[in-house]
Amino acid sequence: MGSRVTLTVKLTVGKDDDLIDWMSSLPKGQRQALVKQVLRDAVQQHSEDENRLAQIKQDTVWLRAALSDLPAWMEGLLSRIAVVQTPEPPPEIKPARTGQLSMEGVSRREKRIAKVAW
Repeated sequence: MGSRVTLTVKLTVGKDDDLIDWMSSLPKGQRQALVKQVLRDAVQQHSEDENRLAQIKQDTVWLRAALSDLPAWMEGLLSRIAVVQTPEPPPEIKPARTGQLSMEGVSRREKRIAKVAW
């Protein structure tokens, strides 16, 4: 048989009540297997977190390099683009309208309307 490693955990009443309650709720004979599973899950999660952090580090290095190259890339791109401006037709000038007739204009209009036979 292989050798064993014994893990001893000391839980303090008051401080570790949540863990004490959890351990007490486990069926006798299954505590060891469940604690091992919890430890394995924690190790796997830690490994996944480390992998994610490594990926973030690689992405950050790539982004920094890309951002430092960006000004030169943009300068090269803009130097190859021909700038063509399409002339726009001059805006149409319309006489200003206020929408209000002077008193003289109102009087002339009334006289013309009176002469028209409907």
